[in-house]
Amino acid sequence: MISNSTHRTPYGIHFFDTTFFKYTLCLLLFGLLSLNGFGHTVVNPSTTGSRIYEIPCGVTKIDIEVWGSGGTGRGDKANNNTNTADGGIDAQNDAKRVSIGEEVSCKTWVGDNGIGWFVPGNWEPKGIPTADDCIIINTIDGNKNPKVKGIDSDNNENGIAYAKSITILGDASQLTLSNQAELQVTDFIVSNSPIYITDGSSLIMEDGYLESSANGTIEDNSLFTVKNFSVTSTDASWDINDTSVLVIDETLTLDGDVTLNNDASLVQTNDDTNSSTGTFTVNRTSTTSRNTDYTYWSSPVQSFNIDNISTTSYRYEWLPTINDEYGNWSKVSNTNMTVGKGYIIRGNNYTASFQDDKPNNGTINTTITRGTYNGSDYTDISSTAVTKIDDNWNLIGNPYPSAINADEFLTKNSDDLDAGGSVSGGTIEGGVRIWSHGTEISAANDTPFYANEIESYNIDDYITYTLAGSAPSGFDGYIASGQGFFVLMEHAASTPNTATFTNAMRTYSSEYTNSDFYRTTSEKNRIWLNLIDSDDTAQSMLLGYFDGAVNAKDPLYDALIMNTSSTSIYSLIDNEAFVIQGKANPFLETDQVSLGIISTKKDVFTIGINKLDGVFENDQDIYLEDLYEDKIHNLKDSAYSFSSEAGTFNDRFILRYQSSTLGVEDAIVDASFKIIATKNFIKASSTTSTINKIVVYDIIGRVLYQANKLNDSEVKLDQLAPTYSPLIVRATLTNGTTKTQKLIY
Repeated sequence: MISNSTHRTPYGIHFFDTTFFKYTLCLLLFGLLSLNGFGHTVVNPSTTGSRIYEIPCGVTKIDIEVWGSGGTGRGDKANNNTNTADGGIDAQNDAKRVSIGEEVSCKTWVGDNGIGWFVPGNWEPKGIPTADDCIIINTIDGNKNPKVKGIDSDNNENGIAYAKSITILGDASQLTLSNQAELQVTDFIVSNSPIYITDGSSLIMEDGYLESSANGTIEDNSLFTVKNFSVTSTDASWDINDTSVLVIDETLTLDGDVTLNNDASLVQTNDDTNSSTGTFTVNRTSTTSRNTDYTYWSSPVQSFNIDNISTTSYRYEWLPTINDEYGNWSKVSNTNMTVGKGYIIRGNNYTASFQDDKPNNGTINTTITRGTYNGSDYTDISSTAVTKIDDNWNLIGNPYPSAINADEFLTKNSDDLDAGGSVSGGTIEGGVRIWSHGTEISAANDTPFYANEIESYNIDDYITYTLAGSAPSGFDGYIASGQGFFVLMEHAASTPNTATFTNAMRTYSSEYTNSDFYRTTSEKNRIWLNLIDSDDTAQSMLLGYFDGAVNAKDPLYDALIMNTSSTSIYSLIDNEAFVIQGKANPFLETDQVSLGIISTKKDVFTIGINKLDGVFENDQDIYLEDLYEDKIHNLKDSAYSFSSEAGTFNDRFILRYQSSTLGVEDAIVDASFKIIATKNFIKASSTTSTINKIVVYDIIGRVLYQANKLNDSEVKLDQLAPTYSPLIVRATLTNGTTKTQKLIY
């Protein structure tokens, strides 16, 4: 490579630094240079004075002949001068040749059919370009430009196209990638003509740079990855459309414009500050179906006024706490959207055009807060049930012009496993909540989120997602650009605090993984259950077994239900209700999980399987035990129907994987965890973990006795007088293992 210095020849001709190979004078510069095969440059003998030239594209070795201006032809080489570019000439009639750098092969496009990058005869010198070739495209006829096609007209794959560098000159020139093409360029592309990447094609320049003074288009699920990306003309614009992606490893520099339309993405992997005097635009379309529907927004650019999203006045932010009790909505207008914060806006079929000179990039810390209420649950004057976590909700949002991986977000904002086998610390508990708006606004909906509205929305329209998956199923864990979402702040976390976003979370593929994951989830065994009322309204929960989960409460995999005043189905951990629970692999058929339901009315309900994966897709049975009815039902055969009064029932249902019910005479398979009855007491004991909780039910499911936070390896219950009738005893260990024993006492 030519060094960073000015190379002077006699008569003041200067060749400036070309380590950067800047720009493209691969032609006769002002008629003063003649190029002999790109390696030999001759200075016209009539040239006088000081002139500056840039070394032609791709040329890293230049031979320079300088003629004496007083001669009529080429003289002999000067005998008394050093052979360097700074050497002088003693006699006017003498000539001197100096060499700089190393020679690199160049190929010029001369094709006349406009399609044949892989046709040897379309290049001069003849031959398909290799990774060592510098490419020059300078056509007069726009119909004769090269096209890199991944699949030809006979449906044959052409393979990967290569180049060391590409220079595109002339108003009629352009470069097109189509038909799933892949072009790999090592050093740079410099272009003052359009570039089109389409039809699922890829332009790969992981260590190179692009300098474009013309338009460009990436569309039809195509990819362009580059180290440094520059649009150098104020008249130039690059459009990224459909689900296409622009990946920049270092710097983005804009004098012109870049526009991302709908599902397109810009992914930046480095925290370098973007440099721009141009315009960066992200167009996102709200796809809601009703004028009363809300879309949850977050700005992907650095400075954007919320009033520029639609013409409605229904714009709200979420205040996490009112009087340190619970949160509520507050109208907002004529303000720049805070980066990383979420907002909601009402309306349907409108496009939000986020526009600024710079997209958001790098580590972003978003402030989250909570109230200080830590008392018992109560019902407020609007008949809304309030709990101590109702002032912990925060509406935040994806701050980038690309999707983020929710698993990465949750992992970053949680802490390490503690000695008890659960996750402690961090700022976020129990997943993310994505608004789906599946049902219409109604006066029948009354929740803490909309308690003061005459008509309000159904809180059950939130999709909950943890590392275990989503409930209801269907959300893949990739939070879209511009998407706002709710998180629950840890009740023990200091306030105010931050939720952190990083470039490591940014992604553009459903197959995206990251080697720095806190824990992996390679094996997933999951059950989605629905609770359906007589109006065919379904509520969903998820239970699963995962390589990275623990049986105790775990905010990476477990998510609390959002509302305790609407019909719900959930699993229980230490008497808390979870819409998603992740348990540890390996899955054991002997495992049992307590389920609870909330019914807002006396009704006939059905519990059934919505979806299965992993071991449950095969021959593994799934049973629902109804302790009130003393029934065990195989949910794989059919859904289970039952009647229920209005209320909360945490002691009625058990999900299990074996059909047999243990009696007092049955042998206990797990000798390390026992529940037995004597004439004078009931005893639970464990040699593997301490006992945390015991509940004793009668045969119809009424709670006769309950003790919590025992923390002992052996517990004797002598508070109950023996009646020699059937009882059900359920003991839970500190590690989350549960055993339910039917016995006579």
